[in-house]
Amino acid sequence: MFSAIADYILENGGMVYGAAFDDKLQLRHIAVDKKGDMQPLRGSKYLQSYTGTIYKKIKETLRNGRKALFVGTPCQVMGLRNYLGHDDTNLFTVDLICHGVPSQKSFDKWVEVIETKKGHIDGFSFRKLDGWSSPPRYIQKNKSKALRYDLEVYMWAFYKGYLFRESCYQCKYANLKRSGDITIGDFWGIGTHGIPFRQKQRYGISLVLSNTDKGKRMIEALKDDCYFEERTLEEGLANQHNLKAPSARPTERDVSVRDFISDMSLLEYGKKYHLLPRRKYLYLTESFIKDCMIEWGFFDVMKELVYKIK
Repeated sequence: MFSAIADYILENGGMVYGAAFDDKLQLRHIAVDKKGDMQPLRGSKYLQSYTGTIYKKIKETLRNGRKALFVGTPCQVMGLRNYLGHDDTNLFTVDLICHGVPSQKSFDKWVEVIETKKGHIDGFSFRKLDGWSSPPRYIQKNKSKALRYDLEVYMWAFYKGYLFRESCYQCKYANLKRSGDITIGDFWGIGTHGIPFRQKQRYGISLVLSNTDKGKRMIEALKDDCYFEERTLEEGLANQHNLKAPSARPTERDVSVRDFISDMSLLEYGKKYHLLPRRKYLYLTESFIKDCMIEWGFFDVMKELVYKIK
C-alpha cells in the first residue's frame, strides 16, 4: 500500500520521506524523488528511526509548492504536524500501526552478534515484502539469508514488548484518533470474524484507514491501481490491539533492556525470558515446512476448497 501511495506522489512531482537503513545499518528518514530509489524505504523496520533535519526539508518542499509524503510512526507524524504548525494542502501523511519501537542501540547489539557469527553483513530485512510469515534476513554479498532460533530473539523480544522505549507503553496514539491522513498496517485475521474474504492472502493484506478528507481522496485516486474492499471496523480492530491500546509494559522491561545490550548471549537471553522454542530442531523443521507451504500457496488452496464446500 505504501508503494502505491508513494508512486502517486512521485508521479505528481512530489517527494517521499520515509525510513531507510544507511550503509552502517542506522535507520534514518531520507528523501526520495525517483521511483528507482524507493526500494530502501519499503518493508517493515522494527526500531526507531532518526528523523534529524527531515522536518525542515519537508517544510522547504512544501514552500516550493511541491507535494510531500511523510510516512512514520504516529508520534513522528504528529511531530511533523507540530513543527509545521498548519496543515498544508500539499502534505500527505501516513502513520503506521505501531506496537512500539526498540532503540537503535538494541538493534546494533543484535547486528553485532549476527556479524560475530556470520561475518560482515551489508543489509537487513525484517520480513519479506511479499508476505506475512517469514523470518528476519540478513544480506551478505547480495544474497539474502534467514536468521533462525537464537538469532531471531530480537524479534521474539519485540513481540513480547520487552525492548520498547518507555514512552511507547503510554502511547496516546494507540487508538482510532490517528495523526496521519491514512493509517496502514497488517490486516491480521481478515476473513475469520464472520465475513469471508476470498482474495489470496499469500502475499499479505493491508489494513487501511482513511482518517481525513485528504486520505479519502488519496484512496479514491488509487482505486484503479489497487484492490480495495471495505470491511467492518470491528474486524480491523479484532487482531490489531494497538488500534485500541498501547502495548502492555512487562514488569521485567528495564532489566530486559539492560540484559539485551549487555554481554549476555542471545541464547542466554532467550532462555532467561522464555523466548525460545523448547525443541530447537523440531522448531526449525516446522518453520521450514511452514515457509514452503506459504511459498507454494498451500493455505490459499485450502481456503478456496473450504469456501467451495460451504
